[in-house]
Amino acid sequence: MTKPKRTNFYQPNRVSHDSYIHKKFLGTYEPGPKRQALKITYIYFAIGSLWILLSDKLVEFLIKDESMILVISIGKGWIYVFITSVLIFSLVFSAMKKVTDTKDKMKKMNDELEEIVFERTAQLEEINAELEESAAIVEEEISERKRIEEEIIKFNNELENKVLERTSKLEEINFLLQEEITERKNAEEKLKESELEYKNLYIEFQKKQALLVSLINSVPDLIFYKNNDSVYLGCNTAFETFANMEEKNLIGLTDFDIFDKEVADFFRAMDLEMMKQGVPRRNEEMVQYPDGKQVLLDVLKTPYYDPQGHVLGLIGISRDITERKRKEEENIYLSYHDVLTGLYNRRFYEEEIKRLDTERNLPISIIMGM
Repeated sequence: MTKPKRTNFYQPNRVSHDSYIHKKFLGTYEPGPKRQALKITYIYFAIGSLWILLSDKLVEFLIKDESMILVISIGKGWIYVFITSVLIFSLVFSAMKKVTDTKDKMKKMNDELEEIVFERTAQLEEINAELEESAAIVEEEISERKRIEEEIIKFNNELENKVLERTSKLEEINFLLQEEITERKNAEEKLKESELEYKNLYIEFQKKQALLVSLINSVPDLIFYKNNDSVYLGCNTAFETFANMEEKNLIGLTDFDIFDKEVADFFRAMDLEMMKQGVPRRNEEMVQYPDGKQVLLDVLKTPYYDPQGHVLGLIGISRDITERKRKEEENIYLSYHDVLTGLYNRRFYEEEIKRLDTERNLPISIIMGM
């Protein structure tokens, strides 16, 4: 909002009213009427006195005839009257002229004063209008300021309420943070304890793992384990020898990457059958080592599970039973054959008769040759 222009009512170099009038209209200081009349009287008295004195002395000095003195005295009287009339006229004319000039100047001054008064009145009216406008603006500003002050008070009250509310929330949050910090410190302490416990457990696990690996590697049986897709996940040293491959190279391969297709198909079929049934499966498998040696393996495959009971893969343990199988077959052969002749012995015939002595096989005929 723009502020109204203020008018300066008092000029710094303004002169007084009387000095202003004298300088503007009269020019110099003029005496009053009484002093002016005394001045004319003094001049008339001085000139008349000098004329009477000097003229009488001059006539007496120049003219000795008394009759002529009388005539000259009369003429001198008329001359005196004429001269004094002219003098009075000039003095009165000068005074009247000054009075007239003064009246004209006063009239002019009055006209100018009226014009000045009119101008000043117009200025005052304009100033009054500006003052009224300023007063209205000031009143409007006061009203606006009051409104703003009320809004500021309202805003301050709202701000104080918000500050109190925020302070309360901050105190609550601070309390929660303190609790959280305490809980976090407790959790950190427990975490440190857990880390230490985990570290100890990990060390213990590593020891057990090393022991288990050493144990597995010390077993002469072939031990291996696969996932659900029959991909090798690990094995022991005996299986490395069988596969002619280190464990790190074996991991991620399948039977088709290690054995010929016929053997790989057989192993795969056994794996799928065991996985389908979900129970351990045992079978004998004839396999060939990389050096060409053929052995008979007693293979036990069993599934292993996650904590939720889902099958993750299988564990296989293969044992070389070639020599045991040979001895078993030899024992069976000796139990049914004569050692000297190699022919079937009495036990064989008795067991065969028991096997054949059934209603389905009756009647029985025995042919004996000599």
